[in-house]
Amino acid sequence: MTIQIRNGGSPVATTAVLNAPVANAAAYSTFNSLRLGRAAQTVVCRLIRFWDSRNVTKNNEIFGITILLLDELDSVIHGFIPANRASHYRNDLKVGSIVRLDCFEVACVPHMYKVTEHQFVLRFIPSTRMGEVQTDAPVIKFDRFMVRRYDHLQVLANTNLELPGFRSEEHCSNHQSCGPPLK
Repeated sequence: MTIQIRNGGSPVATTAVLNAPVANAAAYSTFNSLRLGRAAQTVVCRLIRFWDSRNVTKNNEIFGITILLLDELDSVIHGFIPANRASHYRNDLKVGSIVRLDCFEVACVPHMYKVTEHQFVLRFIPSTRMGEVQTDAPVIKFDRFMVRRYDHLQVLANTNLELPGFRSEEHCSNHQSCGPPLK
């Protein structure tokens, strides 16, 4: 959407970054074809969960919103919306919806914050656009489950690399309560 703004008598064209419904999926990448950096990349995926990420050492101050996304190839990746952008996107986060994300940053996942098996995280930046796909959406499952062998879980014990089975203020994709946050 282009908006004409008058600045001192001369028109200046700017592009508004709005979270609005997207007409269709159009061209997009899958999670496995993402490249590191802030290049113009687009993904279409299902929002399967989201929760507030809090700093327990600073009065439960909110870091931001962590989201789990699933693509048509059954790949799961997590995204992060920083606290200063959270209010901009919070009302558009609908569990189960298929969304199109544009203009985000792709970064390597820090090992101490690894939420999925994917090596990357999608970081929302000021230019990130998010909209619900209304037509021509790809077929994407509603959830994905992962089973780990006991010996793999044993290796992860006391490493802080992953937290299998951990959940906090999580919003479930089956639209039912997940129960109280685990402590």
